[in-house]
Amino acid sequence: MTTQEMPGTRTLPLYLTKEHKDYFKQELTIGPKTQARSSRLTPLSFKLNEAKSPLPTYNPLSSPTVDNTTPEAHVRFSPEVDRPKEELVRRVEEIIQTEASYVSHCSNLMIQYLSNLQHFQMELPAAVLITKECVQALIEIHRPLLQEMTSIRSKNQSIIDQCNKIAKSIAKSGVSVFWYSLYCTHYDQLVPFELFIENEKEIKNQGDTPSMKSFFLGIKNFLEGQQVAIKRKDLSFMSLCQRPVDRIVKYKLFIKGMKNTFAELGEDTTTLEKAFELISQQLTEIDESRISMQENRQLNLLVNFAGPETNPLYQRLNLEANFFGNPVAIGFASVIFVKSSKPEMIYSPIVLYKAHLVILEYNQVINRHTPGKYKPKFIIPLSNTSMVKEFRHGLSVNQSTNIKLQFRSCSNQYQVVLCFLSFEEFEFWKVKFDLLINVTHQGSCEYKSATDHLFCLTPKYLTPCWKDEYDNSEDINHYAASQLSIQVKFRIDLCLKNKVHVKYEELSPGPKYTVMLWLIDVYNSERHFKQIASKEIPFHTCTRTK
Repeated sequence: MTTQEMPGTRTLPLYLTKEHKDYFKQELTIGPKTQARSSRLTPLSFKLNEAKSPLPTYNPLSSPTVDNTTPEAHVRFSPEVDRPKEELVRRVEEIIQTEASYVSHCSNLMIQYLSNLQHFQMELPAAVLITKECVQALIEIHRPLLQEMTSIRSKNQSIIDQCNKIAKSIAKSGVSVFWYSLYCTHYDQLVPFELFIENEKEIKNQGDTPSMKSFFLGIKNFLEGQQVAIKRKDLSFMSLCQRPVDRIVKYKLFIKGMKNTFAELGEDTTTLEKAFELISQQLTEIDESRISMQENRQLNLLVNFAGPETNPLYQRLNLEANFFGNPVAIGFASVIFVKSSKPEMIYSPIVLYKAHLVILEYNQVINRHTPGKYKPKFIIPLSNTSMVKEFRHGLSVNQSTNIKLQFRSCSNQYQVVLCFLSFEEFEFWKVKFDLLINVTHQGSCEYKSATDHLFCLTPKYLTPCWKDEYDNSEDINHYAASQLSIQVKFRIDLCLKNKVHVKYEELSPGPKYTVMLWLIDVYNSERHFKQIASKEIPFHTCTRTK
C-alpha cells in the first residue's frame, strides 16, 4: 500500500477513517516547533492534551461504512449439533470405567485387607466379618455387570440403544437391596475398629506376625505405590470400605443425566424413566431396611461391656454391644454354674447374638468410672459350644424346662444350665440355640485350633466340668480327663410360686445342692429390660412396654 510523504511531516497511512481524514484536511503538516513543544511535555501534560484532542481513538477494526462496529462472525468453530450425543458417549465410557475401578477396589479390599485379618490371633468385631461377606457378594454381583456393560458398548449399535440397555442392566442387578442394606448397616461400626488400628501400640507378637497397625499401613503403601503419581488415590482400609456406600448413589445420577440428554435430543425416555424409578425405589428400600441397632444402643446404656475383668486387648477395642452385631434374641434365665466346686445360680438377662451368648450380671458397684447397671458374667462363643441332651456328667438339675450348654475355654470345658420359668420360653430358646449352635456354627466343645482365638469371658474361680490334663504338651491325642458330677435342686420362693408353674423331675440318689430363685431378682431384670426384650418372651412380675 502507498503512503504520502511531505518534507518535515510524518508518514501517514492512507486507510484512515472519515473522521481522521476530515481532521487532517484542516492541518496536514506538523511543524518542527510543534514537534519540539510536544517533546517537552510531561507524561501528565501529554495525557491531558490527549484527552482534549478532537482526534478520535484509532480502532484498527473500524470500518468507514459500518460506523466502527465489529462485524458478527458467520462461521462457528465449535458446532453444537452433535454435543448431546458426545455427552452420551462420555457418560457411557465413564460409567464403565468407574465400574471397573469399583470392582478392582472391592477386590483389593477383600484380598489384601479382609482375607489377611485371619492371621491375627484375636476375634474381630462382627461388623468386620459381615463386611467381608458383603464385599465378597458384591464382587460376584458387579463383575458380571461390568462384563455385560462392556459387551453392550463393544457392539455396533447406536449410542441411544447402548444407553437404554446399560440402564436396564444396572436397574436389574446393580443395586442389591439385601447386601447393600446389610453393608450400610454395619459400615458405621467399622469406625471403632479403625481407631483401634490407628491407636494400636507396637506389641511384640508371637512369631514373626506384625502388628495390625503396621500391616494395614504396609498394604496401603503397596496399593498406592502401584498407581500413577498424578492420579494417586487413597486406598486405605476405610477409604475402600467407603466405595460401596458411594457407588449405589452414582447409578441414579448417571441415569438421570442420560434422561436429560435424551430429552434434548427428542429421544424416547421410557426405558430410562423405568430404570430411574426402579433404582430410586431400591435406594429407598435400602435406607428403610437398614437395621436400626436400637437394642444395642439401649444395651450400651444398661451394660458396661468393657469391665475390669475383660481382656485388655478388647478393652482397647472399646468393647460394646455393637462388637457382637445385632441381637438375635433378648430374654431371661436362671443360670446355674459351678464356682469353687459348688453350684451357684443367678437370674440374669441373656442376650443371644449370631456368634455369642452373653449372660449378664447386676453390677453391685456403680459409679461414674464404671457406668451401667449390668456387666457381662459370661461371654460364650457358639462355635465352641455344644447342647447337652443327657445329664450324665457335670451339672444335673431337677427343673424340667432347662437347656444345658457345654463350652470350651483353653483346655477346659465348662457347663451352664439355663432354667426357664415357662414352657413357652423354653421352646423359644431351644429353637434359637439349635439353629445357631448346631446348624450355623456346627458348634462343638471339642478342641479346634481354628476357633481357639475366639473371645470368651468366664467368672473367676469357675470350676470346669471336664479338664484336659495332657501328658505331653506337644501331643494332644493322649490325655487324661477329669470329670465332675453335681446334682442341683431348683426351688422358687412362695411369692413367685403363685405367678409361675414349674415342673420338676426326679434326681438320682446321692448328695444334692439347693439353689433358690427370688421374686425380687426376676422383677429387677424384667423391669430394666422390658423395653428391649424379645416380644416372644413372657413377663411374670411386671407389665412390659409395648
